[in-house]
Amino acid sequence: MNKNLALCVTAAALSLTGCYKTNFTTGSAIGAAPDKEIRFHHRLIYGLVELNPVEADQICPTGIAKVHTEVSFLNWLVQQVTYSLYNPSTVQIWCKSGSAYNVELTEDGDLLSMTEAD
Repeated sequence: MNKNLALCVTAAALSLTGCYKTNFTTGSAIGAAPDKEIRFHHRLIYGLVELNPVEADQICPTGIAKVHTEVSFLNWLVQQVTYSLYNPSTVQIWCKSGSAYNVELTEDGDLLSMTEAD
């Protein structure tokens, strides 16, 4: 009877863990496909230690529109095999679309000149 109880508790614990998704949005317009996707973002020890932080400012110099993180089934499976010592996740990043402009105004607030920023 104790083996069956232990098996049921283990099965219940494993079924409560699993996949999750998190979205961070800024409200800016985004394209259909992400500008950058990292399928195995490396984290260790239950996700507490990040090996290579995502440098979003280098990926999107014009700004970030959306960041989507998730633990897919494959990520979850790897976590289970390694007893959560290695916790990969999938990260997708969308950059802000559009251009930046340098604007020069008169003292009255009228537009004097506008040039596209580099």
